[in-house]
Amino acid sequence: MTTSFKQRLEDFAYNHPTLVAFAIATAAVSALAFAYSIFAAGAAGVHYVHNDVAQVAFHSAATDAKPGCLYA
Repeated sequence: MTTSFKQRLEDFAYNHPTLVAFAIATAAVSALAFAYSIFAAGAAGVHYVHNDVAQVAFHSAATDAKPGCLYA
């Protein structure tokens, strides 16, 4: 009898609660640090390129406009 992925995931979480809690905490801290780095750079007026392909950049109101940039 095969078990579903959801059931196997629930079994793993039940049997390894510390590992699951550590993984969730690591993901949460990483997401917060990433968000902070983006918004801190935007607030400081730093030309922060997040994605080279999309050329997403943050500028303060005092900086000159550059073609292809999005403003936040």
